[in-house]
Amino acid sequence: MSPSTGPRPTTRLLLLSLLVFIIGTIEFLPVGLLPDISRDLDVAPSRTGLLVTVYAFTVGLTAAPLTARTSAWPRKRLFLTACAVFMAATALSGLSPNYAALAATRLLCGLAHGVFYAIVAGYAAAIAGPGRSGRATAIVLAGVSLAFVVGVPLGTAAGTAFGWRTAFLATAALGLAALLTAARLLPRVPPGPPLRVSDLPRVARTSGLAPVVLTTGLVILGHFTLYTYVTEYLRDAAGIAPASVSAVLLLFGLTGIAGTLLSGALVDTRPRATLLGTLTLMAVSLTALGAAPSNRPLLFLAIATWGLACTALPVCFQTAVLRTAHDAPDAASSLYVAAFNTGIGAGALTGGLLLTASPPAALPWAALALLLAGTATTFLTRARSHPHHPATDTPPPTRTTSPSPTRPQRPRPVREPAETLGTRPDQPQPPPGLGRRPGHRGRAKDRQFRVPVPHADAQARPDPLHPHTGGPLRVPVRVGNQLRRQQLRPVNQPRLPVLFQHQPHHPPRDARSERIVGHLERVLPATGHAKPPLRMRS
Repeated sequence: MSPSTGPRPTTRLLLLSLLVFIIGTIEFLPVGLLPDISRDLDVAPSRTGLLVTVYAFTVGLTAAPLTARTSAWPRKRLFLTACAVFMAATALSGLSPNYAALAATRLLCGLAHGVFYAIVAGYAAAIAGPGRSGRATAIVLAGVSLAFVVGVPLGTAAGTAFGWRTAFLATAALGLAALLTAARLLPRVPPGPPLRVSDLPRVARTSGLAPVVLTTGLVILGHFTLYTYVTEYLRDAAGIAPASVSAVLLLFGLTGIAGTLLSGALVDTRPRATLLGTLTLMAVSLTALGAAPSNRPLLFLAIATWGLACTALPVCFQTAVLRTAHDAPDAASSLYVAAFNTGIGAGALTGGLLLTASPPAALPWAALALLLAGTATTFLTRARSHPHHPATDTPPPTRTTSPSPTRPQRPRPVREPAETLGTRPDQPQPPPGLGRRPGHRGRAKDRQFRVPVPHADAQARPDPLHPHTGGPLRVPVRVGNQLRRQQLRPVNQPRLPVLFQHQPHHPPRDARSERIVGHLERVLPATGHAKPPLRMRS
């Protein structure tokens, strides 16, 4: 099934979004079930929390190498394989007898997660068609926002009611059903250019890609410095009751869905304005969270704008990656995924260290400082990654010189091999021994100016080549009302006219022509060469 046949592109993109929703739910499911997992496996909650951090660092370290290793695979096969490995590892997580087995299965999920997110955006852009990568990315990444709003709360409720193992197994079964549907409906997309792990530095040096990846890492680092411990912030700094925290987080998730869809509608037409506006909105919301946490109306407004901005940023960044590195979108996306997940893990560690030395009210200011650093990087980037004009994710067309409408270009003739020179009756026979030394390229002026042989069908026949130099044979030709003489000369001899032809309408032999012919007859025998075949046409 090709992208042009079968279901509509929107249906396929929604199917990709469903798989992203399931994988996003599984990724953050241990956060909501952390107490149940710790109690069942008899480990400390801090060790259980390391599952999320180690998961993020695993994705950050392995996404780019694994994507390069599998670059020759067809996109559909690689996509389905990554999903199948992820679902199988999730089912094994639900069956894990101890903490070590659970950690091993989560590492396997992290390996598949990196490849999945590295190719899903490029796969969606190929399904949607050229010039629609922003909308396609927004539809697919809306599944992440839905995972925060719907998936993680439902999984947490199911794990609390029926056990955390049941939540993992049920989510894996739902993912397997979606995977079977995807195997039937998703189109085949050929692989991109084959890459090796050693080619990743070359991809990273793509013009405009490094600033996007660096900005992504800094912004996500700042975001998760606060978001990982947002519950502690809401309880201790803002004074929100524990029963109301879930409602505040629901507001954050709902505005996040709106931010994903809104950025998808704008990023294809105004990419740079969308990104800078989103970063500004997020900076304002973090400033409000740090300045007035006890002001409830301002707090709720800041939480809503924070959710709107933070979910719009991945759409902007992923679209910029696809636009910048259109020659190797999957490899570039793997670098973006690595920076994103490294920011998640580093943000969790940074927030934990800050909480040990300062109150939760300091978290928004730390997040704001990292966000401003990423924004400064964005302002310094070239317009290629975040252009002002409408964007396109297709490679730019090759520049070709179009012929002038008033001066049509003469088709360039094709040279004949040297051994064919003189085989046609209308070709002049060069004097033996004349020409430049073998291997001598001649003057630059002589190499640049070529004149075709003036026979009847000169436009259809190629230029002859000189038997000694391999260059074009220089003969007289009429240009307008002037007769330009292109000359051949012996080695180390002055340039002398040895070939002269009159056009049919040229005046007959006159005194000037007689002087030229007499001069040639006197000079050429002194060079030791045979007399050239002079021919005069009246």
